[in-house]
Order: sequence, then structure tokens, then C-alpha cells
Amino acid sequence: MSSQTIWVFVFVRQALITSIIIISAVWIFLLILITNQYKITMRHIRLKRKNQNEDAGENQEPRTNILHFLFLRFPFDLHFGWITVGTVLNVNLALAPLGAEPAAEIACAFLSLVFLQLVASISLFLKRANLVVALVIAIAAASFAQNLSFQNEYLIDRFGEHVVKAAEYTAAGVLILTQFSIVIRAFVFPVLKFFIGGDKQYDTTNDEQATKSSYQRF
Repeated sequence: MSSQTIWVFVFVRQALITSIIIISAVWIFLLILITNQYKITMRHIRLKRKNQNEDAGENQEPRTNILHFLFLRFPFDLHFGWITVGTVLNVNLALAPLGAEPAAEIACAFLSLVFLQLVASISLFLKRANLVVALVIAIAAASFAQNLSFQNEYLIDRFGEHVVKAAEYTAAGVLILTQFSIVIRAFVFPVLKFFIGGDKQYDTTNDEQATKSSYQRF
């Protein structure tokens, strides 16, 4: 939290390089944090499925998962999503004052949108999806597309109307693709998993392995 306070002070003071370094450090820290959270969560799920009896703990698991998500995962996932967007904005806003050419600004803008789409896709198609990060990026992409749709004279004079329109359509594309991916991951995958019976198949495999190990003891 203190590092972000420093970043706000530095950014307002137009110390652009320093602000990029600070917010990038915060982003890396949060990336490591949520990655470790993901690994711990997956390890916990594997151990719980391995050791869980058919009747024990079935009713308690959803409640535990909800509390774990609300208090330990959701704040950091939300924070990581907005810091990701903030880092991209910080880099793009710093280019013009630092004397970058318009071509470099255009390339950075489009690469930033590709980067946001990449982060959203990775967060959605992990084994345990991170919908919060993807939703934040979708909201940011919607804001980018809306702001670019306004006839901003400075942007048109500096980059040209066609480039601004292309950036607007690209941001809208990130929004649409991310929304579509969220629907697929949040609704279609669970339905397919329910009808295919992935959990039952997994549990059966564990039961078979336990039965074989018990026979081997005798």
C-alpha cells in the first residue's frame, strides 16, 4: 500500500520513469502473490479430493471455498487486475512527455491491448479460472473503446483518424473476446463438466487407486 502511495505522489510530480518502475514492481509483486495463491489452492484441492471420504466434508467445502475466495483471493485478484491496467496506462502516458515518436506510441498502444488480452486469456483458461482479473480487463477495454470513440482532436491530429479508429476497434475486440471467453469459461465449461462427469471420473480413479494399494498391503 505504501508503494502505491509513493507511486501516486511520483506520478503526479511527472517523474515518469520512476513511476513506471514503482508500478511495475507492484505488478510483479502481485503476480507472484496470486501465482503462489493459485498453487496453494490447487494443492489444497488435490489433497482434499485425495483424502476426502464420500460423506465427510461435502457440505463444508463450498462454504470454505467462498470464505477463502472473498477474504484471501478476491481483493488480490481485483487489485492485480487494476494494477495490470494501470501499468499499461502509465507506460503509454509516459511516452509522449518522454519525446517518443507517434509511431512508437501507436505500436505501444496496440501491443498493450494485445498484452491485456493475453493476461485475460491466461487467467480464464487456467485449470482454476480467475474470472476477476478477466472482468477487470473487460471493463478497462470497454472504457478504452468508449473514450476512443469520442472525436478527440489531439489524438486525431497526432495519430490520424484511421489509427484512432483502429485502436477503438481493437479495444472493442478485446472487450468482446474477453466477454465471450468469460461466458465460455464460467457457464459452458461447468455444463460440459457436469454432463461428462469429470469429477466422478476423477473420484473413481482415486477409489480404484486406493483399492489397489489396499490389496498390495495384503
